Amino acid sequence: MSTDSKRRRRTRPAQPAEVQEVSPGAPGSVAVPRGWLPRWTMAGVVLLYLAACAFGVLEVHYSTDTWIGLAAGRQILSEPTFPKADTFSYPAYGQTWFNQNWLSHVFFWLLYDRLGPDATVIGTWAISAGTFTLVLLATWFRCRSGLAAVLAAAIVAIASRDWLSIRPATIQFFLLAAAWLGFSALIGQGARRRWPLTGHRSIKGWWPMVLLLATYGVWPHAHGSFLFGFGLLGLFLGCAVLTGLLAFKFPVRPPIHLSQGAALVAIGLLTAALGAILSPYGLENFTHPFKVVESDVFRTVGEWIPPYRTARFPGVLRFWIALAIAVATPLTFLVVRVLQAWLAPEPPRKAWPVASEGALGSASAPTGAGEPTDRDPRPVSAALSGLNAVLFDVAAVGIGLYMAMFARRFAPLFYILATPALVTWIMQLARPLPARIKRYGRALVLLGAWTGAAVSAVVTYRLAYRELVTDVARGGTYDLLDRVTHNDHTPLAAVEFLRRNGLTPNVMTEWKVAAAIMFYVPGARVFIDGRAQQVYTEQEYMTYLGLLNAPPSQGAQVAQVLDRYGTDLLLLPNWDVTRRLIEVIERQPQWRLVLEEPMAAIWMRDGSRLLSEVIERERAGTLWWPDNPETQWRHGLFLAGLQPPDTQRALPLWQTAVERRPSLGVRAYSWIVNALLKDGRPEEATEYLQQQRARLAKMQHDLPPDLHTQLSDAIRRCEALLPGYGTPQDRSGGEPRR
Repeated sequence: MSTDSKRRRRTRPAQPAEVQEVSPGAPGSVAVPRGWLPRWTMAGVVLLYLAACAFGVLEVHYSTDTWIGLAAGRQILSEPTFPKADTFSYPAYGQTWFNQNWLSHVFFWLLYDRLGPDATVIGTWAISAGTFTLVLLATWFRCRSGLAAVLAAAIVAIASRDWLSIRPATIQFFLLAAAWLGFSALIGQGARRRWPLTGHRSIKGWWPMVLLLATYGVWPHAHGSFLFGFGLLGLFLGCAVLTGLLAFKFPVRPPIHLSQGAALVAIGLLTAALGAILSPYGLENFTHPFKVVESDVFRTVGEWIPPYRTARFPGVLRFWIALAIAVATPLTFLVVRVLQAWLAPEPPRKAWPVASEGALGSASAPTGAGEPTDRDPRPVSAALSGLNAVLFDVAAVGIGLYMAMFARRFAPLFYILATPALVTWIMQLARPLPARIKRYGRALVLLGAWTGAAVSAVVTYRLAYRELVTDVARGGTYDLLDRVTHNDHTPLAAVEFLRRNGLTPNVMTEWKVAAAIMFYVPGARVFIDGRAQQVYTEQEYMTYLGLLNAPPSQGAQVAQVLDRYGTDLLLLPNWDVTRRLIEVIERQPQWRLVLEEPMAAIWMRDGSRLLSEVIERERAGTLWWPDNPETQWRHGLFLAGLQPPDTQRALPLWQTAVERRPSLGVRAYSWIVNALLKDGRPEEATEYLQQQRARLAKMQHDLPPDLHTQLSDAIRRCEALLPGYGTPQDRSGGEPRR
């Protein structure tokens, strides 16, 4: 290259002071005015992004997949061979568990086992924040505007709060964002052909290939959605091939090199082959994901319900707000463009030079003069140069929106796929706007970012403090993992009863509690849990729903179903969803209520080997019981129900329970008085009732009026049992109710 040509390349025309230089080849690039606001104003955008990331990752809800993942990861690493047969349930025991999330489960368990429970939470937060950062980078590669990319990523972070928890789906979104960054970088490099940071020629964009190879190598083992990722790879190649075919007729530069296309094909084939070879399930690893999509039964699970239908969880308010922003913003810029074109005066058209008569008698314009002719390929080339990006963007937005509308659990998928394309379109629409409008718009965004950062930080702090501190149940010791997963709502006392006593029964329980049993009580088996589409059949899932919703009149049928499956124990939390089953079981004499705790109760089958073992250990004094008033009350009843009854041990348990929880007196007073009378201690019974009446008088203003009345009536009925009170008919109180 000559010295003059080098000098010409180094010499650059002077730029206006208020306009930032941008590369003319960047897709959707726009001259961003600057110079009249200090640089520190950009810090507001960064702070907004950080606050939005904190808001997005601090998602708190009652988690079931967390405990399933930890239990599965522990089992995988503790057994000599990969456990493909299910051992966590008794209806599906021995059947194949298509655990396509096994690598994610191992990841969560390693964090828990090596670094502690809090590390599992912090690791998930890091993955979620990494997803937002990958979306930011993918958007920047497409629009080349750091301001627009950061703002868009902040919106994605805020809108994703309801969907990112300690579960394999969070890793799925991270892998999808990584793949999308690779595709976006290839499209962006195809438009510039220069590395955007150094200014040197890129090495044909090979670093996205490394990223895609790593992503697609891990995805088939980390989450069952990997087939969707391979579909996106095929879509990208299809758009590139279509654009490449047009290059044979039009002067269009292909979006990727031929060698890059060959590398993408090789990556797809290699990782697909490894996904079958390395997977414990072989080729079935590629066919099993259709089980959920094709099943109308499993799509009744909350997260599979479309966002336009009502469901208790998860919420979709932030999804609809984000969708409204995604639709309204480009439409607003489009309307501004239309108004600008309508109001702006039409520029004068240049007249064509007089054409000369050609050899064939046809008129022709001089080459390169005036406006191009219809045969000039330059307008067609300019329109087709971005065809690959346009086709891919339209398909990405459409697919993302379809998936989000198909099931609400795919809302972050829409954010990841659509954000780079939507921001690019917005930047292209904003490019011809006057510099003054851009200048004021930039100032408004930068100043508004400071307000948004402050509001986001305050809201994030208040929500985190309320959900992780204020709303956590009192009276227990909970780590960060317990708080994030709302494990304080789990009936841990009942679960601990099984674990401490080494009981491994077949447990019928609510399926979210079943996940906790899977983790805390190794060896116990549950009726059903959150792996509905991976392990259980539609019939087993419908049987579970039928048990929960059976009316009291079908108690015999419920008992038959439980017998048929070999249920040993029922652990039912005091939730609305289990209320009807509790009413049914309470009317079945073959099921004996053994334990009560504030959140749940345990029933065991009369005459079963499990109940016999519990009775023997209780007589030997080796059975562990939770330390709370409700359990003490039920423990005493358990002792009173033995043959022969052990009221000597039961009496202090009842008295302690009433002392700790006065409301239990409604049920316990009659048992305490009858036990004292049968033991020949009427004076103690009289003194006890007097003490309780005096105590009740002191607590008159601290108790609800209805409860105060019930306790007074209970004491009055017990006083009727004392010797010398009223007539013999008044003293006949009978056997107290259980």
